[in-house]
Amino acid sequence: MGWVTKIALIALLSIPGWSQGITVAAAADLNAPLSEIAANYQKQTGMILKLSFGSSGNLFNQIQNGAPYDVFLSADEDYPKKLIEAGLAEP
Repeated sequence: MGWVTKIALIALLSIPGWSQGITVAAAADLNAPLSEIAANYQKQTGMILKLSFGSSGNLFNQIQNGAPYDVFLSADEDYPKKLIEAGLAEP
């Protein structure tokens, strides 16, 4: 397991209240590293990371329309900023 994977896994494990798993919307270019992180997370906790990959713009639109993601990992930092400004996300 690489150091980036370990750091991400530790960060995810430290998030309180997500005993039912975490739903992640992520830019398509994060597929390989997040899939590894998700597998390690499940091994460590028994919980599943539910991953949804796509273009940041499409994921942004889904979130604006009520898609229930816990985490949004965008390739474009403007999309998360817009969601925060609209009150649809927390920093």
